[in-house]
Amino acid sequence: MTSVKPARKAMPLKIKILAAIVVILTVGGVAAGVAIAISSSGAGDPVSTVRTEAVLSGSITDFTSSVQDALRAKIASELGVNLLDVSLIIVPASVRVTIEVSFMSATEASRASATLSTQMTSTNAASAFLSTSVFAVTVESIVTAPVVVAAEGSTPSSPSAPAEGSSPSSPAAPANGSTPPSPAAPAEGSNGGGVEAATCLTHPCWSDTPAQTPTLKILCLHGGDSSGNGAEFAGLTSAFPSDVTFVYPNGGYSGSSAGSYLWVPDPPGGKGQPTQNLDVADVSVDALNEVVAQQGPFDGIIGYSQGSMMVLYYLSRVPLGTFRFALMFCGYVPNTHQGMVTYIDEASPITTPAFIFAGSTDYIISNTMTAEQRDKFASASREYYVGQGVGHIVPGSGNPGYTEAVAFINQYKS
Repeated sequence: MTSVKPARKAMPLKIKILAAIVVILTVGGVAAGVAIAISSSGAGDPVSTVRTEAVLSGSITDFTSSVQDALRAKIASELGVNLLDVSLIIVPASVRVTIEVSFMSATEASRASATLSTQMTSTNAASAFLSTSVFAVTVESIVTAPVVVAAEGSTPSSPSAPAEGSSPSSPAAPANGSTPPSPAAPAEGSNGGGVEAATCLTHPCWSDTPAQTPTLKILCLHGGDSSGNGAEFAGLTSAFPSDVTFVYPNGGYSGSSAGSYLWVPDPPGGKGQPTQNLDVADVSVDALNEVVAQQGPFDGIIGYSQGSMMVLYYLSRVPLGTFRFALMFCGYVPNTHQGMVTYIDEASPITTPAFIFAGSTDYIISNTMTAEQRDKFASASREYYVGQGVGHIVPGSGNPGYTEAVAFINQYKS
């Protein structure tokens, strides 16, 4: 998400009547806001706020004023509330929607959170929930599951129970260059709460109960023909419920189906005819450079399958020290793109500390291919682990390699 430095101090932290909907469009680092007055029967200080975020397919131009009005009306009707703040914040190639609902009682907040929790548990359910007769919404990823936070001076309500089958400790899956829910450090003059500084420029804000400040920020690269929804990494990232921020961008190239992406396309003539182009993956490199510039610095970078290959390649394209460490799962050297290998060989041996994982029963990427990737890193700074009895996975709790991967990350927290 594009960071915005406040142009003036935030408005007072406490307000008596909440009666505005504010839409923030952040484009190229410039925030523009418009307030639309609506009626509110509530008075007094807000007790609780329910917040959830999602990334939608399309561009900001799809969300005309009529689409925005219909979206607000749909959510307000479903929740039955008097006030609804919907912020549309543009990030590369996607629209991130933040839904915030403020209440005068914790009971109302809990009821709304429970309703949202049934609608925002999957991208399909969220798409149906947010779609209107004016515009069919496609949700690419849910950045933040519905959560209740307390206003300043009040007691926080408990977050609603996760849906059956979901993990209460897993971080939300963000998308394309977007940042997960841990609040950033407040800008000068802001209220210091969880509401983003750009939003505070145009409507009153209040302070949330402070969350634990993340100690690490890690960039996660999905597998080929997948997307930055975080699902492939969930088994590992659930070990870090609040003290690590994970960012999940999409690859720069379209995959085989809608909503899927690649870090590099296959050679035009097939994998038996390698390309020689030095710029074959530059669209993805440029996209990652933009994420790093806007949301960095990052401590680490993690990749799975084609994303693991992209970690190796991206490390060969950025200055040493851009990342403190790297983890690669079921990766390989991109021998079908010799131009990429040229960059890798010039940078080898890469001295960035690395954890490289292979599954002993991986029949997609052989252990021999992953060992070739391993050998591109300096022996003194790499750790290689073969998980016995597992295949093409990012290890989760109970899998071989999980404990070792978690320990590898934890050593960089201090």
